[in-house]
Amino acid sequence: MAPMFPRYLFINSSDQTDDLRPIRSTIGIANLVKSVQISARVPDNLITALKQREDEEGIQVLPKKELKEGGVIQIVEGPFEGYEAIYQTGTSQDRVVLLLNFAEKYIKLQINEKLIEPIK
Repeated sequence: MAPMFPRYLFINSSDQTDDLRPIRSTIGIANLVKSVQISARVPDNLITALKQREDEEGIQVLPKKELKEGGVIQIVEGPFEGYEAIYQTGTSQDRVVLLLNFAEKYIKLQINEKLIEPIK
């Protein structure tokens, strides 16, 4: 499993007291994320939420999708993005089988599980 933000370093600094030059000159640091010469800020509650989802190795553990047979899902990426479908089953390689109402006819579609989200 890969880290969620590979090669990114989050630091807690103050514009008034901290000198960021040592960070910029650190080997492996290419640049700081900025918006019009101002360092980008990440809200504290987002950092807290990210830390709560980390495992022992610092890898983000994403919640498992709750997919139920007959449940309605939405395709969130790819050529069928935006379409709703009916979840049928999962297969052995992170793929799922869906029933998609396309041109007033239901067709079976096999798609990567990462491309769908359940509709609550």
